[in-house]
Amino acid sequence: MKKLILIISLLFPMGMMAQSQKPSKEELIKQIEANSRNPEAIQLIQRLNPYDPDYKEMRTYFNKLHKSVRKSTKGKIFEQYLKALENTSVGKKAPGITQFDVSGEPYSLQDLKGKYVLIDFWASWCPPCRRKTLNW
Repeated sequence: MKKLILIISLLFPMGMMAQSQKPSKEELIKQIEANSRNPEAIQLIQRLNPYDPDYKEMRTYFNKLHKSVRKSTKGKIFEQYLKALENTSVGKKAPGITQFDVSGEPYSLQDLKGKYVLIDFWASWCPPCRRKTLNW
């Protein structure tokens, strides 16, 4: 028990340090603006809202980057990412999806037009996701 308490007491300050080193959104914005000529600023933009990316906000800061950064390979790839985010945002028409049914026949999302559709995306490497899907 003493060893466990010792390990926890040693690891807890490290965890606190790691959390305190994460820059705030305001700090990220300052870094983006200060490094507008550096292609690495694109990665900073991606860190603004990594779990719920806001393409409008990201586009705003991307447009503030120097033209050479926007036209670089990283910039072009990021531009495509922003377009994909915009095209798949809430309220937009869903992109065409074709999938195979259980008998191996293809069907597309467009075949279901006018019907209510639930699309459940899950990861094949996620055991709880697989169990949930099999129990439908």
